[in-house]
Amino acid sequence: MKIGLIRHFQVHIDTPTFMSSKEFSQWVYDYDRADILKKDVDLLGIQWDICYTSNLPRAIQTAEMIFPHLVLEREELREVPIFPITNCKLVLPHFLWMIAGRIAWYLSHPSQLETKNATKVRAKQFVQQILKEKNQNIIVVSHGFFLSVLTKVLQKNGFEGKRKTFKNGELLLFEK
Repeated sequence: MKIGLIRHFQVHIDTPTFMSSKEFSQWVYDYDRADILKKDVDLLGIQWDICYTSNLPRAIQTAEMIFPHLVLEREELREVPIFPITNCKLVLPHFLWMIAGRIAWYLSHPSQLETKNATKVRAKQFVQQILKEKNQNIIVVSHGFFLSVLTKVLQKNGFEGKRKTFKNGELLLFEK
């Protein structure tokens, strides 16, 4: 069984260097709806049987561009939502809002609507579902942060593959 993990294609969006918490929330909203920049994907010459994708537009569009057959949307493959850790007029660099939000998620801070444990449960449920599809080669199109959680769950379930930073539109192979 082979699992090909692909982070969605790069999103075409302007990102201001500095923003308030309100502007950061708007940027996240816009990012979730922005167009993507298509690129070629090396599918490693493998005959893929099925493709699961997050139900966010950027992932759906990516999946439909790389997989010519039926693409199945799954809510559990969505990106881990990110929110400002505080609502204030303080203007911070975009990258600080991102880092603070991810640290808050890691610590299950109440500013983040999904806890670290809830994300892990989502990933585990998806892996349990695909384990039922023995002898299938499956492409999964999702999002960078969620894929980092998913790879850990795959490895705990006996899959071998390299965990590394997910680049947009690059396939990482896991096998069992």
